[in-house]
Amino acid sequence: MTRVLLILLLWGLATGRDVRAQLNYGSDRAINQTLEATISLIDFSFDGSDAGEPVFDFNEPAYGLAYARPGFLARFARGTQDGGDDTLTLTDFLITASGAWRPWSRSRGTGLQPTIPLGVHSGYRRVSRDEDRGTFNAFEFTTLALGAGLGAEAQGARAQWRVRVIPMIGIAQRSLGSDTGSSTMLDANTRLTLGPLNDRFGISFGYGFRWQAWDVDASDFNEAATDDTFDYTGTMHTFRIGILF
Repeated sequence: MTRVLLILLLWGLATGRDVRAQLNYGSDRAINQTLEATISLIDFSFDGSDAGEPVFDFNEPAYGLAYARPGFLARFARGTQDGGDDTLTLTDFLITASGAWRPWSRSRGTGLQPTIPLGVHSGYRRVSRDEDRGTFNAFEFTTLALGAGLGAEAQGARAQWRVRVIPMIGIAQRSLGSDTGSSTMLDANTRLTLGPLNDRFGISFGYGFRWQAWDVDASDFNEAATDDTFDYTGTMHTFRIGILF
């Protein structure tokens, strides 16, 4: 079911159109997309009552890329952690689609526009070992979550700033297996864009924070796992810098 919903989300994003008007600055199209390099500081750890073996705790930076346009964010990150006898590799991919409800008027003094953002999040996280340790060699889950929160935005002649904070809740499913459960998260994101500086390109800066918990009950078919085996929590601080085009 998770895979079907993810495919529908991707199809809707690929074929959908942003109904909000964007500034054009006299060019053939709006300058409203960003491509950014990212560094993420990750703290990912087991959150069950009995750790056992193996454990996929990860506490190293991950590096990647992020692409964004109004109402859409896609980000990929990858990192490694050398544990002496074993090396862990983390792969994290997310897509967030969001819209903003504006029930309040824009402040005349500051130009600040309060918003109520609505978001759909689809994410994939894999933390894998480089050596075969038996039954479980990776933490590998796909999540699909929904939520609503608070945000704000401000816009000048050649600068735009947005911020949103959205608590979300959804489902988590093991990518290889029938283990399912829930995932809760707090997703925060802010972005400042400057430009276009030469009618074609500008600069973008961003920061994202995500707290997420995976609470998954092992399937009855998975005799080697307990209800705590896949219970993890983690935080992710992501710093971004790139181009506006």
